[in-house]
Amino acid sequence: MEPPFDSVHETWRSQLGSGPVEVADSRAVALARAAAVDAAGFAALGDALSRQLRYLEATEAYGRSLELEPGNMHVYRRRCGRLLSTLRLNEARHGLLCCLVAGWDELDVRYRLGLCGYMSGVYGRAMEQFELCMPLGSDEMGIAAIYWHTLCALRSGAEPGLLAAYHIGMDVGHHTAYEKAVRVFCGEESLPDALAELGAEPDDLEYGITAYGLSVLLQSRGEAEESRRLAGSVLRRDSFWPGYAFLAAYSDKYGSR
Repeated sequence: MEPPFDSVHETWRSQLGSGPVEVADSRAVALARAAAVDAAGFAALGDALSRQLRYLEATEAYGRSLELEPGNMHVYRRRCGRLLSTLRLNEARHGLLCCLVAGWDELDVRYRLGLCGYMSGVYGRAMEQFELCMPLGSDEMGIAAIYWHTLCALRSGAEPGLLAAYHIGMDVGHHTAYEKAVRVFCGEESLPDALAELGAEPDDLEYGITAYGLSVLLQSRGEAEESRRLAGSVLRRDSFWPGYAFLAAYSDKYGSR
């Protein structure tokens, strides 16, 4: 899948850790910065910074836009996304709840509320959100909700009830990596076979989703060393670090903000 960000972009080290920003302004950022004199201009600057994965600066730009136009829910929702992508989970959750009250797309919001809950370790609350996602979307989002709901259950000892909604032939669209993990969760594929196939996966986003899910499964089975090894490999394959599986692996190891 073509990355939704510029080829020259920031790494997780500056956005999640304490490293310095190393990427200079792209032409798009420079132009947007020069034009950022009103709400629309600051929103455009936030978008341009987001393309460079400069999410911390993008959040500030969106905040400036909202100071000038407080009621713009499109900008508000984009800011929530950047908060989640930098693991400022309490702020992201608060903002997403405001989006829900304001009538924003329910599936979009509940899915990300579930992610906030998962990465915060509040698994019961996260499971409720993923359950509410199921009747709202297609199989493509359904498989993602099943994946995260099952991880919550594996972590908390709860019943992974959404696994019953999975069936061979689901139209999962581009969410094939979620399905690869779910097939193992429900016994359609063996863990050794899935791990062997995973080793040949060239795409870091695809690898990270499947590997992270299998690492949590291994952890639940008491195979702590293999679980840590697999989760560590997700963090090493970091070319698509804004992916939620990478962020979950990072928050497991280092915590959130």
